[in-house]
Amino acid sequence: MYKIFNGNITQLNTGSLEGKLFNTFNCDLTFNKGKMSIAQRTILNTDSITNMGMPIGFKFFDNKWFTVAGTRVFSNGGNPQANFVEDTSSIAPTNCSEDYSDIENFNDVLLVSSVDALYTKASNGSGTGAYTARRSFTGITDYHALCTYNNRAYWLDANEPPRIYSMDTSYAVSTSGAYTMRLPAEYEVTWMRSYSNGILIGTIHRFGGEALVFDWDGVTTNKWNRAYKVNAQGALAGYVINDVAIIMNSNAELMQFTGAGFREVGRLPIKRNLLFQATNVQTSNRFIHPNGLAPINGYPCALINNRENNTTTVEYMENIHSGIWEFDGTSFYHKFSLSYRTRVDAGGFISDYGQLNLHRVGGLVETPDIFGTVEYLKGNFLAGAVAYSTSSISTGLKYGIWTDNYYDDVEKSGFFSTQQMRASHIQDMWNQVTALYDFTGNVKAVVKYRTEKPIYSDFDITWTSQKSFTTTESTIKNGDEITIIQGKGSGRVAHVLGTPTESGGTYTINLDETIEIVDGTARARKENWIKIESIDDANSKFQTMTINDPDTLIELKVAMLCTGENTVDELILDNSKNI
Repeated sequence: MYKIFNGNITQLNTGSLEGKLFNTFNCDLTFNKGKMSIAQRTILNTDSITNMGMPIGFKFFDNKWFTVAGTRVFSNGGNPQANFVEDTSSIAPTNCSEDYSDIENFNDVLLVSSVDALYTKASNGSGTGAYTARRSFTGITDYHALCTYNNRAYWLDANEPPRIYSMDTSYAVSTSGAYTMRLPAEYEVTWMRSYSNGILIGTIHRFGGEALVFDWDGVTTNKWNRAYKVNAQGALAGYVINDVAIIMNSNAELMQFTGAGFREVGRLPIKRNLLFQATNVQTSNRFIHPNGLAPINGYPCALINNRENNTTTVEYMENIHSGIWEFDGTSFYHKFSLSYRTRVDAGGFISDYGQLNLHRVGGLVETPDIFGTVEYLKGNFLAGAVAYSTSSISTGLKYGIWTDNYYDDVEKSGFFSTQQMRASHIQDMWNQVTALYDFTGNVKAVVKYRTEKPIYSDFDITWTSQKSFTTTESTIKNGDEITIIQGKGSGRVAHVLGTPTESGGTYTINLDETIEIVDGTARARKENWIKIESIDDANSKFQTMTINDPDTLIELKVAMLCTGENTVDELILDNSKNI
């Protein structure tokens, strides 16, 4: 008998044997530690309204949440689930950019960088104060990162070479001398964050060398106090809390400042290829945005695009999914995917369970439970991204702002799989698995296994009913596992029921699960998981299942569909001597 979790559920992403988990999607390891549950689903707050682009960051100002999304500034009523609308206050900038703009608070004003100028927005208590253009930028094709420190606002004026200027609370601008910085030309600035003794400046090395995080006192001209290596070509995103910096480098390693430098504390499960645009110095359109790393409920979280850094084809790894990844101190795992589901008063119907693929990712911020927040509009975060609405990667894009289903009262879906487990003796064969669980209400859980290396392929589908689709993919067979990874139905997992039928090169596939979709296109993934059984009796708290094709090496997977808190407490493998 082998207890897989044994009260210690970990996803280390360092190989196929270390840790307990290989793959997670919409999982929660922190709500009820030591047990596996599915995280609450996300809610689509605002979707592709007029002039809206990708939200690049969020700031709470004048009792509202503000964001730069595309060419314009948007705000809402102050509640995380409240809809955003375009800010049409006097002189509001109309030439912001997903690639070059940033947003920040500065004393009693809001700072916004457009393509060519720095703006301030006055406070009047209602979020309708006028904007004022304070300074034109030298570089108009550079990311104009913003930061505030010690009653001054700092901005990246240009990036070739990097030049940082600043202004005081009277809007007197310094472009030379004290309060300005020029960094070596081989670096491109990616972000700036203040702490108690100065400003940390993240960079990418333009020519393939190692990036540095520069530590500047914010005063001394063109001289930094220290420069810290990050073990990669880029320091792509970062934040500071309690004077401790957390960063994500271009190798998808999560790093924490130790007082003497940065050390790796977690990583995404990449293998040979880097993730999308990881070292691109011309754009902030990388697998993580400079504002895409934030603490949520005390844990570092990263908004990730899972596309591999391949310029000729669009490819994704089996165990990296787009969305919000959480680091719990040991595990770095997938917690939230971004869903089409809106608030109940805005339609609220379910057409997916979270997108495994995203087109582009933007800003992420924690949304504290501010006094006066309307109960049904609560949320723990705001996230900006661009999602796919169909199987296409170029048309029908959704520019959106997401938060979470705060009270966890909407149906959700997720799955996890274990690392490979080898029997302790050469003659032992894993032939039985027992699941210990604590389910309440209407829960569907399916347990599966595989004894071979991962085999998967992605393909387009067209829905013909809630249990069938058509495709030109010819290799699908009875029993194959199908995961919808993009478009309608994304986030659901099912198995092929019966032999596909073919007509003129198009195959009709029937599924053993009902998915709340009746039309549209999507993208699906076929994998080599073998279904064992569904857990049918929620009241028994355990179920023992037979593995029909036992082996000495095995992986297990559990896919769940539920509402509220339902936990898988343990998976226990038993063996027999079959050789």
